[in-house]
Amino acid sequence: MELSFDATSKCRLTVDVSDVKQAFEFLAYAETVFGVDQCGNCSSSNLKLDHRQPQGYDYYSVVCKDCRHEFKFGQVKESGQLFQKGWEPPYESDGDSTQSSDDERETAQTASSTF
Repeated sequence: MELSFDATSKCRLTVDVSDVKQAFEFLAYAETVFGVDQCGNCSSSNLKLDHRQPQGYDYYSVVCKDCRHEFKFGQVKESGQLFQKGWEPPYESDGDSTQSSDDERETAQTASSTF
């Protein structure tokens, strides 16, 4: 059976599933990743999907085009599946960032360069 999911207003995912359980699993996962439809900071729906690869690592997020807050996803090492980490403020390069680790600072710096 063919199943479609509107990932964004501009993108529809279509997959073949063998049964209702597989359809449920796909929809649950797709909703986890693509279900972010409003900024957690300013409530805007002006969002974009973002993928970047600083130093060979993959980072996935949804970025608010209005306030630049970023909804980040983590990645399970074994399966590669994404999981929600949540909204974070934009990186401030003047040292006022709320980011705590060097890795997060490097990731945020790369993100700010994509705008």
